[in-house]
Amino acid sequence: FDNGDKLIIRNWGCEYYVLTFRFETSKYQQDTTNLEYWFKAANRLMNSMLSGLDTPIDIKRALLFLDSYILKDERNKFKNLKLGEEIDFDGSEKRSFVTIDGIEKLTDKKYALTISFATGPL
Repeated sequence: FDNGDKLIIRNWGCEYYVLTFRFETSKYQQDTTNLEYWFKAANRLMNSMLSGLDTPIDIKRALLFLDSYILKDERNKFKNLKLGEEIDFDGSEKRSFVTIDGIEKLTDKKYALTISFATGPL
């Protein structure tokens, strides 16, 4: 991006079709253990990308479920948010889920945030 941020998209999988987005950004800066902040940042970053995506996974729906997942945990002061937790967003026979995979501090002002969307088994 113009500000030096990067987005790496990985299309992978075998039994499951998976899209992984790794944002390397200086726009969002916070302790990597502040999951409330990073879950909300993941949602905002992905929503900003929606118009440029063409994928068989309903990412817009996934983000609505991610938002509900975050809000549901607000009563617990966001203590139940977990990296890698599969948040289901499709009730059909073929599972679809979103996960916040990781948060990493790259430099003093740059962080990496990884989010995946999966559907399957195919």
